[in-house]
Amino acid sequence: MPMWYSVLIAYLLIGVIIIVTTPARREVFGSFRDRDLAAAPAWKAHTFRIIVGSAALVFWPIFLPGWLRKKRSLWDELQENPIFQEQKALFDAMSKMCEDGCDTDEIPSGHGTFGYAATNPIPTKTVFGSTSYLARLRSSDGAKVVYEREGSLSSPVSPHPIDAYAISHPVGRRLATLYLSPYHKRNSEKAPRGFTLLKTIMG
Repeated sequence: MPMWYSVLIAYLLIGVIIIVTTPARREVFGSFRDRDLAAAPAWKAHTFRIIVGSAALVFWPIFLPGWLRKKRSLWDELQENPIFQEQKALFDAMSKMCEDGCDTDEIPSGHGTFGYAATNPIPTKTVFGSTSYLARLRSSDGAKVVYEREGSLSSPVSPHPIDAYAISHPVGRRLATLYLSPYHKRNSEKAPRGFTLLKTIMG
């Protein structure tokens, strides 16, 4: 048997294996189920199948990269979004600053009424953690509170700024000003006096 004949057989055999056992199967055979093909005359559909199958078999090295290329996921698209990149960079920077924070529901050196005093702020992990904490906060009657950041101030219990939030009832009544310190290892699971905190659902 001539050498070139053996090479050709091996080449075609590899093509068959790739087409049958890789994502190429969906690409090649999926085209056979096209709605336009289903409505075509039988001879035309048969001819189309032969052409597509033969082309895939003969030129499989050309098509292979496309067949094997991983489909882009929503996560891939999201990571290329400039806004997401900016927020992620902010989160990473703040997370690094949280490494020296406490891992307790109250700051050990805090004094004053928990949450109501800048000297005893609620510990959270990053500003995103503060938002998550406040989203779980409920008034004494169980209503979800409305919150608005009013600014930041210094406190002797933290080398970083303390954030002040105006807390209101959904009907508009001002309930309190709460102070949060977003530079700790986790969010507190303690609610300030007069409030309750929804429990997190652990997976």
